[in-house]
Amino acid sequence: MLKALREEYKSFFGDLRSYWSCYGGITRVLATPYTPIAMLVMLASWRSWHAPGWYSTPLSVLPSLLGFTLAAYALLLGFGDEGFLKFLAVTDGTTSSQTEEKHISVLTSVSAIFLHFVVVEVLALLLSIIGSAVWPVPSDSFDAAYYQMSIWQLTYAGIATVTFDLAVILGLAAALNIYHATRWYVQFHRAVYAAQRGKDNSASK
Repeated sequence: MLKALREEYKSFFGDLRSYWSCYGGITRVLATPYTPIAMLVMLASWRSWHAPGWYSTPLSVLPSLLGFTLAAYALLLGFGDEGFLKFLAVTDGTTSSQTEEKHISVLTSVSAIFLHFVVVEVLALLLSIIGSAVWPVPSDSFDAAYYQMSIWQLTYAGIATVTFDLAVILGLAAALNIYHATRWYVQFHRAVYAAQRGKDNSASK
């Protein structure tokens, strides 16, 4: 049993390391335009997370958003035919030569982006659940009116809010990846059609 448990933990952390490496690590997180946009939204909406019950909006939005993400991920994996998926699995999307060890296929890269979306959503949801459990809104209306948040509560609420904002904005990244998949599918079939037409012309001569 202990051996099986160790294997489960090894597989879990191994998958996380693999996803983090494929996604691009902290450099990708800081370089992407979505992170600064989320921080700007957090600053612009400071009134919402400076008040008790700041976690109500994330708790109502994130479960549906998580369901949308998983549905979009399944849609992407089921998009196109078997030949197209094989094409994405062996294509790295670049023109530079890479060694087999450094090769990351388009399919793996896109999967890492969707997994990052899910990770951020789950993290934002957990932060909101913990916040609602640790700092519940006072049930008495008088106490609620004069409730003051401590510096630790404000710091926690700010971190949870920017994580939530990032999870929402990453929905755009998911939609863009589906759009990219349709473009790849069109390019793939154009190449297949051109190759088949070339063979037909050669055979007719």
